[in-house]
Amino acid sequence: MFVDWMMAVLRFAAVASVCPRIVPRDEWGARPPKAVLEMHNPVSTVVIHHTYSPSYCASAAACEEAMRSMQTFHQNDRGWDDIGYSFAVGGDGRVYKGRGWNRVGAHAPPYNQDSIGITLIGDWTAQAPPKEMLDAVSWLIRCGVDTGRIAPDYQLIGHRQARDTACPGDGLFAVVRTMPRWTATPAPPKHHGLSAAAPAAPALDHLSSDLPIPAAAVPEAPAAATAAAAPVVLEVSATPSPAARAGTYDPSTPVASRDAVEVRQLNKRASLRAGSLWDRLVLIWEHEAARQESEAAAAASQDAVVVS
Repeated sequence: MFVDWMMAVLRFAAVASVCPRIVPRDEWGARPPKAVLEMHNPVSTVVIHHTYSPSYCASAAACEEAMRSMQTFHQNDRGWDDIGYSFAVGGDGRVYKGRGWNRVGAHAPPYNQDSIGITLIGDWTAQAPPKEMLDAVSWLIRCGVDTGRIAPDYQLIGHRQARDTACPGDGLFAVVRTMPRWTATPAPPKHHGLSAAAPAAPALDHLSSDLPIPAAAVPEAPAAATAAAAPVVLEVSATPSPAARAGTYDPSTPVASRDAVEVRQLNKRASLRAGSLWDRLVLIWEHEAARQESEAAAAASQDAVVVS
């Protein structure tokens, strides 16, 4: 029993080492969703977007405001249940939770019911996003695979490959085409992600989410964001960016194979965060408490839908 428990501890520690911190909804000031449609994991597709507007955000405060403006626009103007994306990545290098891993999004029909939608905040039509944002995307996808939310054989596509749109912009799409598991000819959606117990989704909640947000609702882009950026080729860095994974950044570490990168990262993470056994146990307890709270909230939401 003790050995099994310790193995579970070690497995969790390994997963935690490759997952970036995800800014929770309450931290960026999200409103409750109007309704929730559960989605089974793992999903088979990852879809990359840009927001177009809101524009690039460089600080936590600006990115949190961008998240609130998107949710307001999607709920009030578009008539959707919630912000359309699963996650958003800001210029501050942080990952923001939208609908999360296990709720159907409204970002790329017909893939909504079996995909994770990740948007990079800003207009990436003419240039690529900063490397810090791209690193955060890489680590989020890696986290999804390692935690069973994304299938190991997932396909990665740009939004324009799902429907007639310019999203995610030429600058970002050039990078998307270099990312691991990008496919030029996407397989059709499997639609196995929709929960049989969940109610049918409103039709409006499955449209595209790349239309511009009214200028009045959009924070101004910082001057630095308008500077020309060199093309970026996305790789899974040996360590994530400082903002994505504080305290582990080592720019001198060369990028090698995907497996070797992960092994180096896990080893370094273990040495940097070894701490005491008590610290580890507290971390595991917090993770389990958060998981149980999330499951309880989802069950309560489902019960409310059934009763209504």
